[in-house]
Amino acid sequence: MRVMKLFLLKTYFCIIYNYEHNGSITANISNESFDDYILLAFNDNDCIGVAESKIFPVNGNSVYPLMIYGNTSNHIYLKALHKPSNTYLDIKETFTFTPDMRLGSAHNPVILNIEDELNGLSIKNPYPNPFNPTVNFDISLFDDNKVSIDIYNIKGQKI
Repeated sequence: MRVMKLFLLKTYFCIIYNYEHNGSITANISNESFDDYILLAFNDNDCIGVAESKIFPVNGNSVYPLMIYGNTSNHIYLKALHKPSNTYLDIKETFTFTPDMRLGSAHNPVILNIEDELNGLSIKNPYPNPFNPTVNFDISLFDDNKVSIDIYNIKGQKI
């Protein structure tokens, strides 16, 4: 996860110098745990802003202070990177970049809504694989769920 985050930040910092103007969106993601997400802004295919949540000390609320960059009025769309599952989720709200724009504040943030729902679990990193009699894997549950696991061999037979 740290490597991907460093790659994102490295790519982001290389791109911002292509833009003359900046603006900001101070936002909050509704009904979500603020520590689980990184907020990203895109203009076409370029990442033009990255923000992790910060605690606003006056009222203790978490906000995403998103600085975005651009040259002209462009369409901005947002994604939320769900860190535990390493999944990008679309944000329903879209914006138009204008130089020196300021949307929201720490007292009154722009509320963002995630368009996609995470499914209830993530299975990662089967090891050692594929030529061993045993396999280990990591499973993450995002809600309180009961899980039933069926294992099949290479012939499609349930073990």
